[in-house]
Amino acid sequence: MFELDNKSISNGWIRHGIKSFLIAGMASASLHAATVNVTVRVENLAPINGTYLTPVWVGFHNGSFDPIEIGSEASPGLQQLAEDGNTLPIGDEFLDPELGAGVVNGTIFSGGDIPPIAPGASAELTFSVDSDAFRSRYLSFASMVIPSNDAFIANDDPTAIPVFDAQGQFVGGSFLVNGSDVLDAGSEVNDEAPDNTAFLAQSTPNTGDDESGTIQVHTGYKSVGSGGILDHADFGSADFKADGYQVARISLTASEPEPQKPPTFELGEPVVLQNNFGDLITTGANLAINQDMPEILFTTIDTSNPDGFIDPITDDIANSALIGFFYDPRTLEPISEEPFIIMGNPEGSFDTHDVKYNPISKQYVVAGSAKNYPPNGVQTTLIALVNPSTTADSDRIAKAFVFDPDTDQSYDDVSLAVSSKNGNILYAGERNFPGEGEGAIGVLFDQDGNLLTPEFGKLDQIQPAGDEDDPDVVYLENNDVFLYVTNTDGGVLQNRITGSVIQTTPSAEGELQFGEEQILGASRRAIRQGHPAAFENPFNDELIGAFDYGNGSDGGDIFYFNIGQSPNYILSQARGQVPYFEATGSDPYNHRHPQFAADPGNGVLVIGQNAHSSGSNLPSGYAFIILGPDGRVLPGRSDEHNGFHAFVENNSSISNGANNHNVKYDPISDSFIAIYADGNETYAVKLTITSDHLPAVTELGPVTIQRDTDNITITWEGGILQRAENLTGTFETITGATSPYTVNTDGSQAFFRTVAE
Repeated sequence: MFELDNKSISNGWIRHGIKSFLIAGMASASLHAATVNVTVRVENLAPINGTYLTPVWVGFHNGSFDPIEIGSEASPGLQQLAEDGNTLPIGDEFLDPELGAGVVNGTIFSGGDIPPIAPGASAELTFSVDSDAFRSRYLSFASMVIPSNDAFIANDDPTAIPVFDAQGQFVGGSFLVNGSDVLDAGSEVNDEAPDNTAFLAQSTPNTGDDESGTIQVHTGYKSVGSGGILDHADFGSADFKADGYQVARISLTASEPEPQKPPTFELGEPVVLQNNFGDLITTGANLAINQDMPEILFTTIDTSNPDGFIDPITDDIANSALIGFFYDPRTLEPISEEPFIIMGNPEGSFDTHDVKYNPISKQYVVAGSAKNYPPNGVQTTLIALVNPSTTADSDRIAKAFVFDPDTDQSYDDVSLAVSSKNGNILYAGERNFPGEGEGAIGVLFDQDGNLLTPEFGKLDQIQPAGDEDDPDVVYLENNDVFLYVTNTDGGVLQNRITGSVIQTTPSAEGELQFGEEQILGASRRAIRQGHPAAFENPFNDELIGAFDYGNGSDGGDIFYFNIGQSPNYILSQARGQVPYFEATGSDPYNHRHPQFAADPGNGVLVIGQNAHSSGSNLPSGYAFIILGPDGRVLPGRSDEHNGFHAFVENNSSISNGANNHNVKYDPISDSFIAIYADGNETYAVKLTITSDHLPAVTELGPVTIQRDTDNITITWEGGILQRAENLTGTFETITGATSPYTVNTDGSQAFFRTVAE
């Protein structure tokens, strides 16, 4: 029986996982579109000093995903969720064709200072689902109740929560989870010992004593006075078996996505970077945009060095050279007559490199991974500061040096990020660690290349051993922090996208300051996740990221996260993960290593990627996928090119790896500029957006203020009302304020303003 306004409606039965389903949103019954945005909202209804909920896993499926059966042993994924709050394994089970029957799933984080949802708090996540697909008809959820050994809430009837009816009409609604609905996974003894109990003093996962039992309705915590959870001051009201105890309310609402228009654009002809040497062979490509003048620094790796470039660090002839080209972004014509050497390797070659522009020092920062570099013969990181084209050729390289020259450790993939506030430079590199495989390290330099953190910080924290591959670091300007993002090639996580926030300044002790490393890539397809790129969306301040499914894969996903507040910077999922590319047919395009850029004036984001076919009927080339300001892929993709908006055909196969291409937005030419290499030559191409995708801005009308004795009434037209205590303070939106708005005069000053939505 379901309950609606104190009446009973016969609509089937729900087993122990849910007590009642409150049907809501009847006005939405006619909502029916192929793609529907479904928002799942979780409210923790526990009292103060009550139970918390770990981030809540949810999945949309066809009604056959049923991992919970009272009296049966919990699945491995459910055990890890119930014991440690880990949602990844149950997500993998959900995507396993033999166990699950759905595609869309995700995890709802608190969005606060800690991932769990506290008593009285709420969190929500919006998913894009197909209402016509039977695999999206039902919802399942699961969350660990903490503190506990293995208590959890979930629906054990897979069809208990209908999202759509048989005709694809949205059902919606909300339901209560009561204390009597809390389940026990039966996998860990309920000793409530602090070292074994999540959210008390448990320091590592899976530390409790095995119980080898079955799923049952939880019997509750130990009684007060027995030294259990209820004796802790912070959880004195956590007795979920008490009469009337409510654990959570979960609500489903839906809306149709805002319609989007296809982009229009102009795609220029690719330009071959000048080659004065005849037999120059290039294997890598990158670029940085000068933010102060019309100039681009293109970089590429010359594997033959026929012109005999001299390495500026050793003064020896370079066997392989990382060279630079200055170009005008408006014409894609060279500024300097000849390329110049940035760094060289006298004995070996270069593997990867990165380049960024520093707006504080007005220089470019370049890092390269040199193979078989003397004297240690390992992969060594070289770093250079490059002056712009306006300086004399003899002064082109301001500084070049070897990072960590005394080590016999090897540095593979390298990445750079630069703070626009203080000019500090974050370097991240993939490094071999004895007994662990490859991990990632980070160090801070000042704008002049001086070390600010003499000891490197080990960035890979989330798994004790394994490989964190393809590290990338980016600067998040609105928060003035760096983001580290990577994929876990080995270890317990097995190919997940992870990330953490890093401060732009060192600690008082001269150490790197970074937040907790978190999972960013949710399960959507039961295959690997690799080669991530991330970006701060300038239109909504979300962290948006993309990853492929490995080299030569035929698909990739976009993830959306909210960037938490200082000092913890907890990253919480803002929306459900969606595909940005899914090749179709027997001979699809494959792609590698997505890269991000944004055009703030036209309201678009671009993902650039090197593309090649899996068969012989499609050409290789460079591809662009265009997104709107909310990060959704815009319509109008070309069927001819298997899902890309724009495609530059190339006669040779585009080289593998992020090191072989990149794309940036240049504000002076108002265009995206991409660089890519095919192993013989390096190309640049310009993409100019000609359509406007910025959302309409609310027109602001006049604001009037009228005083009546002890009250002030504010009236306005358009926009939202904000308040601050002083003119230099932060204006905060007054939630729910509508015109006219009345304020009581209590003697304290306040300032009000309206802003466009």
